Amino acid sequence: RVDEAVYRGQLGTPKSPKSRRIVSVPSQVLDVLEDWRAQCKFTQPEDFMFSIRTNSPIDLNRVLERLIKPIEEKLGLPRFSWHDFRHAYTTWGRQAGVEAEVMRDQVGHASVAMTQDVYTHFGDRGAAADRIGAHVFAADDVEQTA
Repeated sequence: RVDEAVYRGQLGTPKSPKSRRIVSVPSQVLDVLEDWRAQCKFTQPEDFMFSIRTNSPIDLNRVLERLIKPIEEKLGLPRFSWHDFRHAYTTWGRQAGVEAEVMRDQVGHASVAMTQDVYTHFGDRGAAADRIGAHVFAADDVEQTA
């Protein structure tokens, strides 16, 4: 459930009414989060799952610099921002066949157009054309045999 936001270390309300939402999480991720919570010093429902020693929110920019950037460099990947991860999540969801409306709700957009036009990036359009062709020609074969 998203009902609070942290921006530059300050706790507040989400940016818009659509930003307040319930986010579906794969069961594998829930398992990992449960394991993580069991190891945390702060375990009350109102505590942060990812915090510094004082149960204050972590600094996401420091996480990028200290943890994400070294992994990117080791793997030869370009620099990512947290916002880039939102784009990747939306694209992966659409590639997996998740409806645009569901992805809109997952990332908290007000409109499907924002999710589709700005956040979803399909790289292999040739594969999409092949799938369309297979569908069209398969349907054509069915009509000819009928």
